[in-house]
Amino acid sequence: VRICGWVALHRVHGGLTFLNLRDHTGIVQVTTLPDDFPIAHSAINDVRLEYVVAIEGVVRSRPNESINKKMKTGFIEVAANEVQVLNSVNAKLPFLVTTADDAKDSLKEEIRLRYRCLDLRRQQMSSNILLRHKVVKLMRRYLEDLHGFVEVLSSRLKLQYCLDPHQKVLGII
Repeated sequence: VRICGWVALHRVHGGLTFLNLRDHTGIVQVTTLPDDFPIAHSAINDVRLEYVVAIEGVVRSRPNESINKKMKTGFIEVAANEVQVLNSVNAKLPFLVTTADDAKDSLKEEIRLRYRCLDLRRQQMSSNILLRHKVVKLMRRYLEDLHGFVEVLSSRLKLQYCLDPHQKVLGII
């Protein structure tokens, strides 16, 4: 299997390296052993939080003592045999994406807007975007199927302002 995503967690335990890899669908655990695939193991040890990586490996069941029932993918893991860093993080992040939703003090809006690319990776924001998508999709389907609605997106229509600041004119370009 080949999976890509952001590194959400990185830890080493008894020679075994673990990564939690996150994308828009959720989190999956990735493991490597130094003896099995030394190049992949070395590459995984070099990655840090929020690196974007591509992992090739084998999906397998987790050992019984490692099962995490709190995760959707808590019964499986990916044993990595190839690791490719697609993008690295070169500066200190203004906040941790994985713990930002759990923080007692909510992030200041100014920071969230300045680092919008990070903010959109948060679970809460991801859930909001998905919910909005589903609502708009249902509304469109309802209007199309029952009322023959046709949505027109035209780059030729433009909202223009006149000299009078209270008067708006819809102009055609």
